[in-house]
Amino acid sequence: MNILITFPGDLTRPQGGGANRSYNLAKQLQNAGHNITVLQPQDNKENTGEFEIFNYTGNILGRDLSVFADLNPFFIFKIIKLLLKKDTDLVHVELPWGATAVNIINKLFGKKAKVVYSSHNYEAGMQKDLRDYHRNLKESGFFKVMIFNLIYPYTKLIERCAVKLSDIVVCVSNSDKESMVSNYKSSKDKIKVIHNGTDFTKILKSSRNKEIFGLDKNKISIVFHGSYEHLPNYEAINLIKDKIYPEFRKQLDKVEFVIAGVGVPVSSKNEGLKLIGFVEDIYSLLKSSDIAIVPILHGAGTKLKILDYMGVGLPIVSTDKGMEGINAVNYEHAVIVEDINTHFIEAINYLIENKEERKRIGSNGKQMAEKEYGWDSIGQKLNDLYDKIV
Repeated sequence: MNILITFPGDLTRPQGGGANRSYNLAKQLQNAGHNITVLQPQDNKENTGEFEIFNYTGNILGRDLSVFADLNPFFIFKIIKLLLKKDTDLVHVELPWGATAVNIINKLFGKKAKVVYSSHNYEAGMQKDLRDYHRNLKESGFFKVMIFNLIYPYTKLIERCAVKLSDIVVCVSNSDKESMVSNYKSSKDKIKVIHNGTDFTKILKSSRNKEIFGLDKNKISIVFHGSYEHLPNYEAINLIKDKIYPEFRKQLDKVEFVIAGVGVPVSSKNEGLKLIGFVEDIYSLLKSSDIAIVPILHGAGTKLKILDYMGVGLPIVSTDKGMEGINAVNYEHAVIVEDINTHFIEAINYLIENKEERKRIGSNGKQMAEKEYGWDSIGQKLNDLYDKIV
């Protein structure tokens, strides 16, 4: 099968949870024997040789215009060229940006390629959360609030068209599926759940070594990672710095916090709080840690970081929102708390004081991840789906 994948970033060098999902789905389809062609912005033009890469201009005057792909003439012309030139059986559109244009062009030129909108979240719901967050944040200012007031209805329109026009919609969780069915009046049969996963091949190659990350081998290391540019992560990192970490100042002789991720500002000015920025070998950092925390309050979809933590056997303290879309049982696969409050602090203390519980919960989570969330089994489900619709 000839599959064209459109992606608004650099698929060959994924950074962040969403990009890793897109990359792993593409690799799994390739491993299943399909011919994969990728269309991505010209700014990301280095080719690792994994896929056949085509580029379009997606950045004008330093501005990333990926969300306007449906209106971008460079994207539109390239899609026309590829659909006319190549015998494409299926177009896999990552995120809603571009899905409407692809569907219209496919029909306008009489092509019979199936079009799949591959979602990472219920995008409109996430943008609504971001809008409301900035409305309540004094630091946002008038113009930023105005931008988010415009982005939310635009996103809802684009996602509605993507869902309505595409042959199939792939989403990451049942809650996202329910949101799309409810808000866009879509058929349940049209929307398929393909869960997120974690990379056990990379996990097996990683190793525990606190020293290389500047961690204290005599302390319990509490970790969180995520892209600083993604607002739910930005909010979570600030919650760790301002609300969670201060509650443990009296325990810094035995605990430390470490935060990693794309765009995270490197800092170690506060004792027991290390911000180390982007880490290439994230699984070794996770193996070198002892507890993972996920103080996420906003966002949609399944959090890949949760599956990464489970995959290496880390015990987790998470909010309900952070654990959304994952079939975890409280105090079996993770400790799950409703909000960032005294219960969240107590849950962290519970794991600090109970080494055997850390081992038990971490082991249970790892077993569940191995059984349900490996990319090989997830890729097989996607491949089976595509074989049925083409």
